[in-house]
Amino acid sequence: MPVKEEDQKVKHRKVAVLLSLVGREVAQEILKQFQVRDIEMIGEEMAKVKEISREEQDRVLLEFLNSLQQKNLPTKIDLDYIEQIFTPSLEPERAQRLMKKFQSPQQIVPFEELSDHEPDRIIEAMAGEHPQTIALVVASLPSELSAKVIKRLPEKVQHEVARRIAVLDKTAPDIETVRDIEKRLSTRIKQKSEKPEMTKMGGVQSTADIFNLMDKEVVHGIMESLETANEELAAQIKMKMVRFEDLNKLDDMEIQRILKEVETQDLALACIRLEKAVEEKIFTNMSTRGAEMLKDDIEVMQNVKADAIKAARLKIAEVMRRLDEEGTIVLNKQSLEEEVE
Repeated sequence: MPVKEEDQKVKHRKVAVLLSLVGREVAQEILKQFQVRDIEMIGEEMAKVKEISREEQDRVLLEFLNSLQQKNLPTKIDLDYIEQIFTPSLEPERAQRLMKKFQSPQQIVPFEELSDHEPDRIIEAMAGEHPQTIALVVASLPSELSAKVIKRLPEKVQHEVARRIAVLDKTAPDIETVRDIEKRLSTRIKQKSEKPEMTKMGGVQSTADIFNLMDKEVVHGIMESLETANEELAAQIKMKMVRFEDLNKLDDMEIQRILKEVETQDLALACIRLEKAVEEKIFTNMSTRGAEMLKDDIEVMQNVKADAIKAARLKIAEVMRRLDEEGTIVLNKQSLEEEVE
């Protein structure tokens, strides 16, 4: 075996040993420095490594440390070096705020802790506060978060807060006042997070789920009454009583009947990011050619918005509901069995 090839093999062995010692994340970063062919050879060597003696571990690590000492690595950590490390991992605005903090360690960044909370939680903590205080808090948050907070404020408060933010540089309070406000808001958020919340009760979906398990005649009577009192609410419940995913509960003949009523475009949209079981149920009730064409359509439409997918599924659910009312299909088999008994 040529000497050069032997040297390469020894090198790959050393790298394989090193990678087994430094952990997965560091190993991934190290491998990025090699060519594809070298990576393959290193992988082969790693596959051969069953056990590494303490002597070999020490030898490889010592050689690695010696090589680092010979390179022109930074002898001090300056702000440029810190920026190179931190900024790729953070959002631009957050990275900028962090660097300002590093540059002026004595400078206080007010309400920094609030930046880690959702807009609604911040607004809850500021309930009852003067618009000047709200302006002070909002102005201290990252711009994107500030925008979300202001958007959720009452319109009258929005205008007042915006005006006060614009002149805040002339009316900024002293540090003690800021610290008092910060402490007050932090305490409120902490108390809110520690307070147990009641499980969500009721709602349109809950009503629909209950109706799905009831006798059809009883549900029909209730729905008629609801439609008279609140047509919009009744429509919402009616739609929730049928889900596109309920196709999985139907037999093949019923699914085929539904597919005849559905436009290909809507079906393709509805099948995007669909549960595999439901997707398979649809494909098996189509011709081979039809299923292949549908799969192609789904593949092409993967990047559509969630709202479009939801709308298509609602349209198909409406077809299912209509066919159920006509008696062509039976969505609630349990209810039918109870009626027979």
